[in-house]
Amino acid sequence: MSPRRLPVALLALAAAALPACTSSVAGQGSRGDAAPLTVLTSTTPTSSTAGLVTGVTVTGEETLLLVADPYGGTGLTVVSPATGEVTGEVALPPDTRADTVLVSGGETLVAGEYGSVHGLGRVDPSLGRFAGSVPVAGLPGDATDTVAAATPDGGLLVGVERSGGAPVLVRVDPAAAQVTATAELPLGGLADGEGRIGVEAVAAAPDGSVVVTAVVPREDGDTTTAVLVRLGADLAPAGDPVVLLPGEGSAPTGLAVGPDGTAYTVVAADSGSAAVVAVAPGTAEAQTLLPVDPAPAALAVVDGELWVLHDRVVLTRVDPDGGTVTGELSLCDDGTADGLGVAGDGSLVAVATCGRATVWRVGR
Repeated sequence: MSPRRLPVALLALAAAALPACTSSVAGQGSRGDAAPLTVLTSTTPTSSTAGLVTGVTVTGEETLLLVADPYGGTGLTVVSPATGEVTGEVALPPDTRADTVLVSGGETLVAGEYGSVHGLGRVDPSLGRFAGSVPVAGLPGDATDTVAAATPDGGLLVGVERSGGAPVLVRVDPAAAQVTATAELPLGGLADGEGRIGVEAVAAAPDGSVVVTAVVPREDGDTTTAVLVRLGADLAPAGDPVVLLPGEGSAPTGLAVGPDGTAYTVVAADSGSAAVVAVAPGTAEAQTLLPVDPAPAALAVVDGELWVLHDRVVLTRVDPDGGTVTGELSLCDDGTADGLGVAGDGSLVAVATCGRATVWRVGR
């Protein structure tokens, strides 16, 4: 496989230099009299002095950070959101390119590329032990790049870019390290152009269906179009692809799915602006909710509220019905958004790199 494209944290540093401007992704929502949010705890793991956070998974009592060292190494750090204590650290093999970390069947697994083979690495953070990796059987042999996400039932979804054809989505049984279903992304005529089709993010909906964001080349050959597609629980196509920003070059970042199946992402325009957009099931257009800084973001839907962690770094609580901001918290003036999740006590966990990676627990 080819080397993974730059981590979102690196892209964010470049995007932070873009000037603010008005474009077709200007938001419809309002910040109004947004209430301040309350920080319950925050911690900066000592091991976060080097590296970039390339993935965040929150599993109730633990926050698992994938940290990529600038010199090529990757490690896993486990933090307790309640106490801020670092409860485990594992160094992954030097040739690892990790996609995501998941907890399945009582095991902590790191999905990604080990050497030139996509597999599942087994780790024991409490002992600081890496117990080896197992190749995932059934992945396409011409895979060039992957993105992955865990499902609520402990499964794994992997979006696969290929050198010999259109991207595919695969469903993996982690216990068996085996692909159980495969389907091409239903991009229709959008896949007819020349150039790379990039899979940006995958997410499972509550009903078992899957949402995928991607970029497809535009006719000029230099820019891309941000697209969202849906597949059913059986990975059959579920509707037509939705172009997130018609008429302008764009790319998506971050992805979350609400209880009704509405998908939320941040679409960044080539002109330099960005906005949170929503795509409800069965609709052909994206609804613009709120403008945000033109940089990568993390999103989460918790009890009907949309949370957006965006660069510079700000945590924003949004009413999905109309895009009104109901709460906001500035975490730092210059940094990158890394990830969101929910702690075991129901508080929100936000991870951002503000000089060093930091974990905040925020009251909802």
